[in-house]
Amino acid sequence: MQGQPGRNNKSWDRDWANERERVTGARLVAIKTAGKQRTLPQRPPGMTRLTTPPDTPRVARPQRETMPPNQVRRRIIFLGSVFAIAAIVASVVGILLGRGMLQSSGPATVVNDFFTATSSNNYEQAYQDLGPAITIRLNQQDFTKQAQVLDQQYGPITDYKEVANSAANQDNSQSYLFTITRSKLTKSYNLRIILQQDPNEGWKIIDYGTSLGPGVGQ
Repeated sequence: MQGQPGRNNKSWDRDWANERERVTGARLVAIKTAGKQRTLPQRPPGMTRLTTPPDTPRVARPQRETMPPNQVRRRIIFLGSVFAIAAIVASVVGILLGRGMLQSSGPATVVNDFFTATSSNNYEQAYQDLGPAITIRLNQQDFTKQAQVLDQQYGPITDYKEVANSAANQDNSQSYLFTITRSKLTKSYNLRIILQQDPNEGWKIIDYGTSLGPGVGQ
């Protein structure tokens, strides 16, 4: 039959060969396109190519200085002298502060301590408030006996008050006038206390009259 493809048909063979070449060519183009690699970015013209990383500057480690032996000895002597001077200054300040505390207690504080001790029969403590002007002629035992006799005769001290505006100061001495009340007396009596400042021991009582009891006619 005319026009039907067959093995012996030359026209059909030619067309088939052309079609195969076209398909094969298209397939090769597709394979080449799919296998094409991406183009890498190019370095701008004029830029220098670095083959090694730049060197990072390092900071040198500080070296410990070795001090000469003579200089070490001098420094030790200097520091020792400083500590010695500081110790001396501290000792002097401590002594001055101690004296200042004795003096800052004040004569009124000493008198109050004296009467508080005698009124509570603490004669030993009261004797510590007396100065050399009394203790040189009256020891602690005699003072205690004297105070005990007065307590038995007139009764113990129950009250003591400073007379207003009675304080008097002369040179390095201070005096006060006190009103003393005893349990066996119907009326109180006055007693003048005189104190003197000792450079080392502070204020001390140097005089309280003939005794701590009432005077003649009281």
